[in-house]
Amino acid sequence: MTKISGAIFLVVGGIVSISSYLIDKQKMKIFIFIGYFFVALGAAKLLSSFIFQSPKEDQPKRQSPQQKTISTEEKVMQKAMDPHGYIGQCAKCSTPMRRINIYCHRCGSKVQ
Repeated sequence: MTKISGAIFLVVGGIVSISSYLIDKQKMKIFIFIGYFFVALGAAKLLSSFIFQSPKEDQPKRQSPQQKTISTEEKVMQKAMDPHGYIGQCAKCSTPMRRINIYCHRCGSKVQ
């Protein structure tokens, strides 16, 4: 479930309360108050998001010493070993190949 931004509550509340006031402020009084509630809820959500914002979001993630940096070649090999159809490499250029490939999409040599 996605979270609704406080700005959306502000806009919807403003539209509901202003349009209800302009239509008929005596008969639409409940909608005016519902609009005020949405505006207050939106303001509270925006304010709380600024106050309780995590400082970790601004800082880049640090790697723990146990995590090693994976090179580009290792990433290609991990994709090649992927269970979603990769069976190996092209004999000519070492491009990862899928089961359905007849020709290498990089160098054009016949695989099967």
